[in-house]
Amino acid sequence: MIKFFRKIRQDLLSKGKTGKYFKYAIGEIVLVVIGILIALQINNLNEQKKLTKEYISDLNAIKENLEKDAIVISGNIKNGSRYAKEFLERINSNSFIVDESSIIMQLGRPTLYIDNSSYINAKNKNTLNLIQSDSLKNVFHEYYIRQIELVQSSADNLEKYGNMLKQNYLESGRYYEDLSKIEIMNSLMKQGPFIDYLDLYINEREKTLKKLKVMKDVNTKLIETIDAELKQIE
Repeated sequence: MIKFFRKIRQDLLSKGKTGKYFKYAIGEIVLVVIGILIALQINNLNEQKKLTKEYISDLNAIKENLEKDAIVISGNIKNGSRYAKEFLERINSNSFIVDESSIIMQLGRPTLYIDNSSYINAKNKNTLNLIQSDSLKNVFHEYYIRQIELVQSSADNLEKYGNMLKQNYLESGRYYEDLSKIEIMNSLMKQGPFIDYLDLYINEREKTLKKLKVMKDVNTKLIETIDAELKQIE
């Protein structure tokens, strides 16, 4: 093809048709530029298809993590509600058992493991930059930043107050060896600091449960928003 165009140019020059030669040369340059632009466009389209495919894969991976998170959060809500109920019932019925196998083992933070590995991976690869929906951007931030921070903060407080109760008042054999279980509870309930810590713990557990329920709602909303995004792309 190059030899063909070169022969045409040489023929024009040999015949002294300089004007036609320059016009032809310009036309040839234009054709080359158009060819380059078409090649770039095709390359950009292929690159965009590759990024979109990766974006879809990352969204599905995040959705899979979220579905597992939903099970973990629901389990924490169910167990937290049961523990809180049992905790209050035992206190109110004077059946608060002070030993290592008792209700004191329930004093502590929820076992909350949120799997954000796929979200972090997509963020590091910048595939989430393809998100066009402001709604999806907002729900991602609400779940992976705000909700996790709120629940973790409340869980930290819950663990702190639970440890205060266990270490200072409820550890087995701690200066209550000669008292019955009911006498231990009665003695504890007369101590101002114990009541204060107990109130803090109960209030924080209620706050944690409320935050977990909100987090579950946001989790559901994020899954639904991802489904809508995937449906639109695919």
